[in-house]
Parts: sequence; structure tokens; C-alpha cells
Amino acid sequence: MKLLEFLRGTARVTITGAYPQSCLNRMAAGQIPFWDVVQRDPLCLEATVYRSTLPRCGQAARRSMCQLEVQSLRGARAVFYGLKRRPVLLAGLVLAVAAALISQQYVWTLEVQGNEMVPAEQILRTLSELGVGVGTRRSGIDPQRLENRMLDRMPALGWFTINANSMRAVVLVKERIVKPELVNPHQPTNVVASQAGLIERMEVYDGQAVAEPGQMVLPGQLLVSGLTTSFRATLLHHAMAEVYARTWRTAEVLCAKTCREKTYTGRTGTTWRLVLGNKFMKICENGGISPDECDKIMTTYALTLPGGIRLPIALEKTVCRAYETAEQPRDEAQLQQQLAQDYLAALRREMEAGQVRALSHTLKDAGAYWRWSATCEATEQIGTLVPILIDTKDGEHG
Repeated sequence: MKLLEFLRGTARVTITGAYPQSCLNRMAAGQIPFWDVVQRDPLCLEATVYRSTLPRCGQAARRSMCQLEVQSLRGARAVFYGLKRRPVLLAGLVLAVAAALISQQYVWTLEVQGNEMVPAEQILRTLSELGVGVGTRRSGIDPQRLENRMLDRMPALGWFTINANSMRAVVLVKERIVKPELVNPHQPTNVVASQAGLIERMEVYDGQAVAEPGQMVLPGQLLVSGLTTSFRATLLHHAMAEVYARTWRTAEVLCAKTCREKTYTGRTGTTWRLVLGNKFMKICENGGISPDECDKIMTTYALTLPGGIRLPIALEKTVCRAYETAEQPRDEAQLQQQLAQDYLAALRREMEAGQVRALSHTLKDAGAYWRWSATCEATEQIGTLVPILIDTKDGEHG
């Protein structure tokens, strides 16, 4: 109803006379719509009518011995009539409407949903290589064709589709589930030590234990055998066991005594760029700082419509802080702590299961270098499976 009133146009009129209600009666008898009637005083009232009915309203007022005056005009005609005298503004309005209509046919924002391990940036970069990105025409997007090409280029994805609605495209993916490598329970195996250690605990699930807690073992030494003898027959087993032992490791690292560190000079520079889709337009640049010898802090101010729709128009601000590098002596305590943390992290990644009991380390002067030495004691699972090779020609086991 409001849209109809805007398109047809309305007028707010004042009816003045000895009996203005008679004018309303004539308008009602002539089927002239009016509403929002307000009685100002006994001789004056106001009402709203359609703009196209103003001539008929004037006739009804004259026949009722009343005077009708137009206070204000509203609607599409009233809004756009003044643009005739402003051709530049009218042209700008026409271009804005045309641009809005044309922009609906292109994709201006892309969003990736459903990914967990595969980065969204990698998916969008692959899409861009296939010709789909910001500014792509929606009619040129073929989801089925893209699915085949995306799955061929990205084996980590198990399913892919793209929904382009208005100016926004949503990329829906499902990552491929990697099946774990299955252990063949029928493959005869032995359990051997992956490294030297003092056995503390053994949990044998299948096979015959040939080592025991409290025994010191070497790398490759047999712990649980998959060969058992019963009633003069040799049986093959898929030996399985968890063997926890105390282990000791040593490490040694040489580090330079100095390193290059940054010293900020206090010079800063700010660069502004206008981002239009994948295009960049530099607006202003200040400072003349070399990009190779500065830290950059980038801030993007994007244009966003109501509802969270981000348009491909943004201002990008980059602040550069200049610095100089110079050789500085390393802090011994900080270096020693960092090396210990890195070594422990690498050790935990290497261990199949277990925990580190103790770590002792020293930092000694070795001329132009620091010599960092460490000794680590841990409790870890050292049992590893080794297949039993069978010689089928003579029936002997290897």
C-alpha cells in the first residue's frame, strides 16, 4: 500500500469554508479516496488525497462553497521532478541504478564453508586459477565443471560445489577422510627394540616374550617373538606388545655468539591504496622508506552493506616503521632456554608414547660459538613391529 501511494503520488490539502465537511461528503459521493482527516478548527480541516484526483477535489470544494489549498506533494513524481533541472544529478542517479542492476550479475564476495584442514586461501587461490574469483560473471560459473577440476587439482577435497546468489558466492567443500593404514593381523611379526633402554614394563598381547623388566636392551634386539613351539610344531604369530623402557639421549648444538637484531630509527611512512576487486590503486604515499628495511602494519577498511555483505571496495592503510640491523651479542640465558624448549618439542614429536623425566643442559664457550650440550632421560614405548620373512622354497623362516 505504501509503495502504491509513492508511485501514484499523494497531496496534503486544506479545506476551508463555512461547512468543510460538505466537501468531504461530495468527495465520498464522487468516489474520491481521502484519508488522514484532521479537524483544525470548525472552519478548516486537512486530508490526504491522491495527486491525480486534485482537479476533482477542487470541483467538489467549489460546489461546497469551500476553498481547497495544496500544502505539500509527495511521491515519485515529487521526488524526481526536481531532477529535471539537475541533469548531472539525474545522470548520476541513472548510472547508480544501472551499476546496481549490472553488479547483481557478478560475484563480488566469496566465502568458503566446510573446510577444517585445507586453508580457505588455498581453495580460493585454486578457484582463481580456474577463472572464478571476484568480478566473475555468475552466468559463467558451471558448478559441475568446477567440481571435477577442483577435485582433480586438490586431492584433499572429497566433495565440492559453489552456490552463486546475487553478488555473493558460497563455496561448500567436504574434506577427504584419509583411512588409517590397517595392520594385517595375519602377517607374522616380531617386536624389537627401536632404541637402547632399560625395560620397566611389558604388556604382551600376542607372541612369546624373550625379554623381561629390568633388562637392558640394544636397538634391534628381539623383545617378543612371533615364533612359538608347541607339540613339536612351530607356530607363527602376529606378535604385539607395548614395551616401556627408560631411555637416555644426548644432543649437542653449536650456535653463533652474535645475531643481527633490529633497531628502529623512528622514521615512519603511511601508504593508502584503493582496492577494487583484485585491482589496487595507490592514492598517496609518504615517507620514502625502503620496503626491505621496515616492518609493515596493514589495516583494511572494507565497505560492507547491511546484512554483512562485503563489497569488493576497500581502503588499505599500510604503516611502515624503518629499522636498521646490527650484530648484537646473544643473551646466554635466553639462548639456553630457547634451545631447551626446541629440543623438548622435537623429542616429544619423535617419541611414539611416553614422557620426559629429566633434562640437563649446559652452555660452554667454544671460541666463536656457544656449545650447547644436553642429556635427556625419558620413559617411552620402544617396541616396534618387524615382519618375519618366510622362505617358501625350503620352508625355513628368516
